[in-house]
Amino acid sequence: MSTAVSLANTLSVSVNTLMIVAFFSLQEAGWYALMLRLAVAPIAIIATAIGQSFWSIAAELARKGQWQDLRVLYLKTIGRLAWLAVPIAIGCGAGPFVVGPLFGSDDWGPAGYVLLAMAPHLIGAAVFSPTTHLIVYRRQAYQFASDALAISLTVISVYAAARLGLGIVICTLLVSLSILTGYVVRFFFHLRANAELSSKARKFDLDAPNFTVRQDDPGT
Repeated sequence: MSTAVSLANTLSVSVNTLMIVAFFSLQEAGWYALMLRLAVAPIAIIATAIGQSFWSIAAELARKGQWQDLRVLYLKTIGRLAWLAVPIAIGCGAGPFVVGPLFGSDDWGPAGYVLLAMAPHLIGAAVFSPTTHLIVYRRQAYQFASDALAISLTVISVYAAARLGLGIVICTLLVSLSILTGYVVRFFFHLRANAELSSKARKFDLDAPNFTVRQDDPGT
């Protein structure tokens, strides 16, 4: 299962670009690839820093079996990361007005709209990607299921957009929503895995035998 999870995770990162290269023109694929690279780089720096702080504490809490504390930490960190959605939305919204003049309107003007359509993908990556992994819960099957869902939806989106002639902008929006869906599903899987282990921990505490130390009568 670990191999399947690694393969799915690696494929989920690149399948969107590979599918667009396969079904759209090289120019359209170039718009997508460049906008993705430019947008992901700054997001990754901030998200990685927050993620490293989270995982250093999360690993310790998981080792001690403090699942409720881990849940609180997880939701608190997600809440902080959610603030990144505001600058990301503003940046993507400015794409149609900035990208063309910056790179050349004739060749790169439509790339600004591609960046705008990437907003759901970029917001999902910033908010959920740094923390929403299931390795601490040993729930590789959940991780694989969420990645497989995102990959499947992405493949279907690109193929349908190409066959229906919807264009690269609509295709990018569909792909972005597909990737965001995978992140959201993994978020709920994360909460479910936490609830399962919390329930097991409580059951173990209730089922544990109560040992009492008999104190001899000091007068005997």
